[in-house]
Amino acid sequence: MRYPDGRVAAGHRAYRSAHTSQECSACEHTERANRPGQETFLCTSCGFAGARRRQRSP
Repeated sequence: MRYPDGRVAAGHRAYRSAHTSQECSACEHTERANRPGQETFLCTSCGFAGARRRQRSP
């Protein structure tokens, strides 16, 4: 949660919304090639594979 003055509430991590679907939840590597399909995820760095719903969301 972000307050109007820009502070982030304790216990919350601010995420940039851009490219979050391409970011690996295991190693945080971000690359367009990590998403070979709309419903699939395969990290080109660590090899983590998973369904879209298992990835971290903002």
